[in-house]
Amino acid sequence: MSWEDAETRLQDLNGEHEGFYLATKDIDGRRQCLLAAHDVVLGTQNRRKDMYIIYRPHIGLQPSREYLSSLQSKYEKVTPEVAKESWEAQYVSSNSLCSHLYWGRTCKNNLIGNDCQIGIRRRTMHVLSGSVLLVWTEVERILVDSAPNADVKIQVVRVRGSNFKIIGLLVPNTSVTALKKCLEGEGSLSATAIKQYNQLLKNENSSDDEDEFGCY
Repeated sequence: MSWEDAETRLQDLNGEHEGFYLATKDIDGRRQCLLAAHDVVLGTQNRRKDMYIIYRPHIGLQPSREYLSSLQSKYEKVTPEVAKESWEAQYVSSNSLCSHLYWGRTCKNNLIGNDCQIGIRRRTMHVLSGSVLLVWTEVERILVDSAPNADVKIQVVRVRGSNFKIIGLLVPNTSVTALKKCLEGEGSLSATAIKQYNQLLKNENSSDDEDEFGCY
């Protein structure tokens, strides 16, 4: 969520505890920033629970709500003028820098040369579409070989943009290079299969645009 969007949302908030918050403790010289909006949740036996919807610069709407007591134990309410610098710093960095590196921590994926998507607001997704069944054996082998120590889950996804729709397999970043080489004829695929198989499409999914990305 950009600073401009956060300011626009702030205009609808007038509660005593609604607004911008900064973490009371800094991490590597930086402080976490968020925007809190009051919300009422009905618990067991329809009991009213006062909670807060949380917005963060790198992910926008946070999936879980927080109690005011929890919020105030880690953050302090500040004016928009004070919050702006921290908000914009994380928003800009989260375009390409994972949360581990932003907060000065060690990123295991980065150490071994892999992309880390944690805390990234703009992600590059690789989708393999076309006559996938013709190359299924090789695709499956490459996906498994690229992550020998992990459980590989092959996902069929649908990508819908403003002027296109694609259905295909979601390809992990670690498998893209090997899969391209295989489809270009450097692997064990037959010439016929390569000719019939025609697309390795790379599509960007960003929380900043209106494109839809669905997993099935």
